Amino acid sequence: MKTFSENDLFALSLGATLLGSGGGGDPAILYTQVHYLLKKNGPIPIIQPQDLSQNALVVPIALIGAPLVSLERIPNTTLFMNLRDTIIQHYPNREIVLIAAEIGGCNALTPFMLAAQTGLPILDGDLIGRAFPKLNMCKPAIFGKNAQQTFIASPYGDCVTFTTDSIDDLEKRARQLTVDFGCSAAIATFLFEAKEQEQYVINGSLTRAMQLGCLLKNPTADFANITSAKKIATGIITEVSHTIQNGFLIGYARIKTTEEELVVWYQNEYLLVQNQHSQTLAETPAIIALIEVRSGLPLTSESLRYGLKIALFSLPAPAFWEEPYAKSQVNLEAFDLNLFRSDNNEVSYV
Repeated sequence: MKTFSENDLFALSLGATLLGSGGGGDPAILYTQVHYLLKKNGPIPIIQPQDLSQNALVVPIALIGAPLVSLERIPNTTLFMNLRDTIIQHYPNREIVLIAAEIGGCNALTPFMLAAQTGLPILDGDLIGRAFPKLNMCKPAIFGKNAQQTFIASPYGDCVTFTTDSIDDLEKRARQLTVDFGCSAAIATFLFEAKEQEQYVINGSLTRAMQLGCLLKNPTADFANITSAKKIATGIITEVSHTIQNGFLIGYARIKTTEEELVVWYQNEYLLVQNQHSQTLAETPAIIALIEVRSGLPLTSESLRYGLKIALFSLPAPAFWEEPYAKSQVNLEAFDLNLFRSDNNEVSYV
């Protein structure tokens, strides 16, 4: 069994931002709070699948909503404690083990908000291996797992519990509650038994995020070769246009390179890179990453700004997302491309 301390947090945050592919929220949203709690209360245990007891109930936790809102209205510790207390009321005799619902972005830190207060262990893994914007875009949903009980906590102290008959209904109801809560909430769903971890978990993703973060911290590391990343281009952001629709941050960024203009489209996560000739250079489920050249730090979609010089990369998705059925649930056809069209049609898909 390993432990995680405040000394590990920066590497995790960097790697999680990269795996977020623009989404999952900026880890800065929770970084300061988690760092304080770890320093105050000490390291927390990180366990592997073989460490799970038969009585373990694995609880995936995430923030849900528009990352831009969470960046402006920072979630507090009470939000997560209310979530835990409600879950324990429903499962009073179970050994609770936490896991990040998605390792990408701020959501990699969400289980630490609870673990650093309670000492609960965290499983080394997640349900996605990156970040995606919808609840049905995770491994349990792909395998048709019934979400059973879902718990959503608001910033105002409320915690709503509901059950669903289908994944589509889960997405619809959870998204509506999130909008009602001001487009930012904490959620626990797809709770599962220890024996189900092999089917529902992308194992080792917490470790992977930390390894990627260590690479980003090292200016001499050959990032592209070590990670099998493809460098698409280097350029300057010349336009950022986005809005919040249905709880998502939706928009695009134009990037001017020495050779051509590129457009990166996002729905929380970066989904597609096209050039001015409408040729596709990268698309979901590949992990598209924008790294600021000056700082060497990956950028989330809500932090994109005019004038930033960026390097644009594409990393392979976890192997699970390259399987035909899984890929069909997270490729471009799984998103409403009309959401991205501008009113004047200056930027549109072909």
